[in-house]
Amino acid sequence: MTDDQTYNGWKGYGNRPSAYATWRIMLELVDDYINCNREEYESTWDSKPDAYDLAKSIAENTREFVRGDDYDEKAVSTQYAMAFLDNVNWMEIAEHILSDWED
Repeated sequence: MTDDQTYNGWKGYGNRPSAYATWRIMLELVDDYINCNREEYESTWDSKPDAYDLAKSIAENTREFVRGDDYDEKAVSTQYAMAFLDNVNWMEIAEHILSDWED
């Protein structure tokens, strides 16, 4: 993979659209939530979580947040949002979070 396939240092799934989606979700949704709620977030886990489990949890929570309360799976806006989230490399986000996690 060449450097032009990354976005602000994020790799995504090896292509620029995925790198952008990963960066954007981390920046605007995941990072803000974790920074504002770090103690609460870390306390939901008995110990430092496995990267796979954390990635799965972050993906599920983000999808729930994006869908909102009045979720309409047939709405074009919802379909676009879910397609955007499909490009996110959740494991890359989890590994980034775990690198800052206090043991």
